[in-house]
Amino acid sequence: MPAPLGEDLSLTQTWVDTDGECILINGVESRQRTRNTARDPRGAVAVVIEPGRIGGPRG
Repeated sequence: MPAPLGEDLSLTQTWVDTDGECILINGVESRQRTRNTARDPRGAVAVVIEPGRIGGPRG
């Protein structure tokens, strides 16, 4: 669902991992990204496989 007009969006490059079922994203409580996610947990994930190729999660 797109963000309403006027709502700030952010994009953060970060390392992620998986437990085989879920995508695990590192977060530190003092960081803005963590506060933003707690406020609104919607998100999108783009995966860089190698330069020039982008993928994403399926399922």
